[in-house]
Amino acid sequence: MKTIPYTTSKGVQIGCRYNESPKPMPIDDEDMIYIQSLFIFPPEWHRQRNLERLVLIGCTGFLMFACIVFLMAKK
Repeated sequence: MKTIPYTTSKGVQIGCRYNESPKPMPIDDEDMIYIQSLFIFPPEWHRQRNLERLVLIGCTGFLMFACIVFLMAKK
């Protein structure tokens, strides 16, 4: 039986974070999370997420525009 971490013939260590104690380190690298999501989630999920971002940006922009117009109209 192979010991953990197992090193492949190319030098990649598999399971090198297996024995971390008391908890594994959190994954806080946004690029790594994005790349993993590309492999895990289907393209429809990514399209939906991009559409949600566009709607959020559009609504925020409209709200800011409305606030500016409202503040300028008061003067």
